[in-house]
Amino acid sequence: MVSRPLISEEVANKIKAKIIRGEIQVGERLPAEQELAAEYNVSIRSIREAVRYLVSYHIVEIRRGIGTFVCSNPGISDDPLGFDFMNLDVLYPDLIEIRLMLEPEIFVLAAHRGKKRDFNKAADILKDIQKMNLQMAQSNSAESDEQLYKKFWEYDISFHCCFYQASQNEIANRILPLILNTIRNLYQSPSFKSFRKSPDFYSRHQAILNAVLAKDDDLIRQLCRLHIRSGSQEGKLLLKDQDGFCKEK
Repeated sequence: MVSRPLISEEVANKIKAKIIRGEIQVGERLPAEQELAAEYNVSIRSIREAVRYLVSYHIVEIRRGIGTFVCSNPGISDDPLGFDFMNLDVLYPDLIEIRLMLEPEIFVLAAHRGKKRDFNKAADILKDIQKMNLQMAQSNSAESDEQLYKKFWEYDISFHCCFYQASQNEIANRILPLILNTIRNLYQSPSFKSFRKSPDFYSRHQAILNAVLAKDDDLIRQLCRLHIRSGSQEGKLLLKDQDGFCKEK
């Protein structure tokens, strides 16, 4: 016999359905507990249990003293694929391998599906990257450098995300940023930090944007693969060969 869902789970599923339908928007505050209890004809305790259920699935978040809000990416936790529990010697090469498979094709889709606003945003981010190249080249403070590296990575991820969005592929929009965020801590080697101070880092991104604007599919694929492989080499990461063995590139 199938057991009947708890009242709190039923309420949670109804709230979730409202979020999916857009009746409650991303970032919007949920009604107060009393209002929800009256709407669903349940106790305050059931509402609190329903909210805890939604929090556990990263659908809503509680901001102490303010209220409960729909998460910016409902249903996506910080580590939804369990990367934190994988062997790092397996995780890092596999992530690079997946990027090499997916990202060039996503950029090709972006070239043919993207809107002018997507590419304008990418161009604006490139200007910020270029400015930061100069700042990093002129900086002599280790503490200042670390702040710049953090900001620099945010720009880098934002640049790539412009094309994920331009591809109009929602799966790419959800999966690829997770991959980038996971490998961000890997690019801490002195050689990669030094390369970030080079104008080449800016020009490599500019070349990809130019290829996308020209809708040159073969060049897009070539530049994307070069970018990923070069970054892996500078970050001292390992890539797998055709037999599945890790090796330096």
